[in-house]
Amino acid sequence: MQPGVPITDHRFASGEWRGTHLTLYPGRLLHDGGSVVEHMPLAHVAAVRIEFSRDGQRLKWAAIFLVVALLLAFLASPLQAVAHKASDEVAEQAKRDGGNGTTAALQQVFRGVERGAGMLPSIAWVAGLIALAQLAFYGWGRTILTLVVGGVEREYLVRGRDRALMEFAESLSGRLAELSG
Repeated sequence: MQPGVPITDHRFASGEWRGTHLTLYPGRLLHDGGSVVEHMPLAHVAAVRIEFSRDGQRLKWAAIFLVVALLLAFLASPLQAVAHKASDEVAEQAKRDGGNGTTAALQQVFRGVERGAGMLPSIAWVAGLIALAQLAFYGWGRTILTLVVGGVEREYLVRGRDRALMEFAESLSGRLAELSG
């Protein structure tokens, strides 16, 4: 097949299609994926859609992790203080009563709760960092090129706002408009 002169092309630098490229020729679209080369006649391309979107789920998870981080940070110190006080009271009670295995075990439980509460600020920091990461991915968004070819939708997704992919989609839709009349 004689390739002809390309009108424009787009190389995917990241994402699922990294290392592949789309090339628009006067009568066809070529997706070269290294080991697979796909030719799509423009007559079979029914629609082209390009969009920049943000994933609302990421924003929801950012809010959830932020609330968890704040709760853990606020609860750590009071919980640690209550567990420490309870441990001391059990130790005093054990001294007065002569001590037994039950009071020693209860004291160890309260000390374990105190140590666990001491770890909550670190866990809160981790939850806060996860919230920030989710918020960053939400803000970064993604650019999605959707082609309807032969009744099947094909999506080409790239992280972030990819202006080059948007320009490619504009050239492709312009070429389709020229061919349709």
